[in-house]
Order: sequence, then C-alpha cells, then structure tokens
Amino acid sequence: MGAVCGPSDIGNWADWSHELEREADEFAAELLLPADYVRPKFRGESPSLKVIQTVANESNVSFSAAAWRYCDLVTERCAIVWSRNGKISWYKPSQEFGFYLKRGRDISRGTQAWECFSGTRSHECPEAVSADLWLDERVVEENSALWEHSIGLPYYESVLSLLWIKNRIERYSEDNEPEPEEADPYRLDSMRRRRG
Repeated sequence: MGAVCGPSDIGNWADWSHELEREADEFAAELLLPADYVRPKFRGESPSLKVIQTVANESNVSFSAAAWRYCDLVTERCAIVWSRNGKISWYKPSQEFGFYLKRGRDISRGTQAWECFSGTRSHECPEAVSADLWLDERVVEENSALWEHSIGLPYYESVLSLLWIKNRIERYSEDNEPEPEEADPYRLDSMRRRRG
C-alpha cells in the first residue's frame, strides 16, 4: 500500500481551525496531482482503493493525498473516510456525494472498516453494506446499500474507507423535498453546505 501522511498531517485535514494548512495541502495536491493528468486515470474505473493506490504509486504521493484528490475530481457519489481508534476522524465527499458524516461517530459493526479495526478480515475489493451503517437512517431508504472499500492502517491505528453510492438511496424525492427551513441537518446536497 502507498505511503500515507503522518497523523499530524491528517489531523490538519480534520481540524477546520487549521484552514491555511488544509488549503496548502489542497494546493499541493493540485500541483502534484494536476486535474488534467489525474482525471483520465480515474475515469472508466469503478471506485475502489486500488485505483487510488495506483495513482498514488505512479505519482509518488501519499495514499491519503491521492484519496483526497480522488474525491475532488470524480463525478461518482463517493467519499473518503479516515477513521482512527474506531471513530470517524475526517471525511472528504465528492461534490455529488450528498450526505453528511458525523466526525467522532463510532464505526458500526457490519462495515468493512469495523472488521479492519477488529482484525477479523482484510478486504481486497468494494462490497455492498447497509447504507444506515454509515449514514443517518432518517435520510436513507430502508434496506438501501452503498459500496464500501476499507483498508486497515495499523501503524496509524486507523482505517481508510472509500464509500460509493451506486443507486439512489435518499428518502426524499424531488416531489417531497423539504422546504429549506425544514432541511435535514444530516443531509448534504445543493441545498445544504457541509457543517464543520
């Protein structure tokens, strides 16, 4: 697996008080992984950590930086999630992802990430998991699924996960969308901005 940033670097991405450092990380990602070079490498491939790892290795950048950049550039409904000690530390959604993930939330049993933390299983490819294991059950259809690909990073006591929404899973349709003042705080879409 490609290199990852150190815990202090990763912490800067999660801590919005370090806005300048995060902006510097994003600027560096653009320099090291320019969109014109990287976007074609991401296109045509189903979302997985293998695609991200390949780009990280070819570009000689950290695995976590390549994952962050992946979510900047793909048109898929994806999010990269860094969990530490069994809790979500930070996440980076693609523009189309459409959901909020609560930092500090416990990783749910039944996810690949939970299995990585418990040491019960490693994962070679994405698998379908119940969407409500990652997303607030109030905003997703009952029995809906998303795809997850997680890898354990024991040195960091962390797990890196890629979440991918293949099909519509929202409870709301365009016909019964809540009014802006009623908008659900756990939902992230064109009506809502991510809250820190």
